[in-house]
Amino acid sequence: MNINGDMFRAYDIRGIAGGDLTDDAAYLVGRAFATYLARERPPGPVVVGRDNRPSGDTLQPALVRGLLDSGRDVVDIGVVPTPVLYWALRKLPVVGGAQVTASHNPREYNGVKLSVDTDALDGERLQDLLAFVREDALVPPARPPAGRRAESLLDQYVRDIVARAGRPSCPLRVVMDCGNGTASVVAPALFRTLGVDHTPLFCESDGTFPNHPPDPSVAANLRALSETVRATGADLGVAFDGDADRIGVVDDRGDFVPGDRLLAIYAQEVLDRTGRGQPIVFDVKASRALSEAIRAAGGVPIMWKT
Repeated sequence: MNINGDMFRAYDIRGIAGGDLTDDAAYLVGRAFATYLARERPPGPVVVGRDNRPSGDTLQPALVRGLLDSGRDVVDIGVVPTPVLYWALRKLPVVGGAQVTASHNPREYNGVKLSVDTDALDGERLQDLLAFVREDALVPPARPPAGRRAESLLDQYVRDIVARAGRPSCPLRVVMDCGNGTASVVAPALFRTLGVDHTPLFCESDGTFPNHPPDPSVAANLRALSETVRATGADLGVAFDGDADRIGVVDDRGDFVPGDRLLAIYAQEVLDRTGRGQPIVFDVKASRALSEAIRAAGGVPIMWKT
């Protein structure tokens, strides 16, 4: 069977929607993932979500069909941020998950992030899926196909975050840039429930990303956020990427806060709460200053691959 192996990256499957990543390709990914699960895990359903890119309207059903035709029941949680999919892996009685998303990549892309139990399927294991397709080693089609049920999780997800995090200890004014991505379906409700005074920016769900590219790690994409923070006198601004699994932050002056500086702040809070000597893991893109800040706070810095 023909599928472009270049789509199988280190951590996900990704390509141009309608180019390399066709509905037929998504179907084969579903079949191959079910084959992997049949070899590695006991029977059980797979939870499937997607971001709000228009190409997901057909790619996600195609992937679901591949799972169903291979005998795997599916819990369809609809358009949700990728963190909701990961949360569902821990809350639902499932053996794996699939999120149709291209994350922070440009609008023409789409892809699939796969999980087995609560672990990401990556590296050589993704190459196993490609081999199943190319070698025609897929599990036989199920007769009849397995079943699909829809489940709405966003309200439960918001309640769980609020219960775990609690309300802020002091009043906060925040500008929230959803970038028209999938954060639009949950972030406003979350901020309201947390009691945060927030100004929404580009929080209309539109997976064509009409206002700026969906990558908040690029300071140029946060120009409107910075301007709004300064204009409203907000304490900070937070921007989400296309599937809301990464953020960009600007301070009260509208200045971009690099990711390693954010992690230094988070590390301090974690170490204050859990005690000195805890390992703090970060990727190779971070500056040397992060290691120094973690050590100064009493943590053990561990650099790891991206």
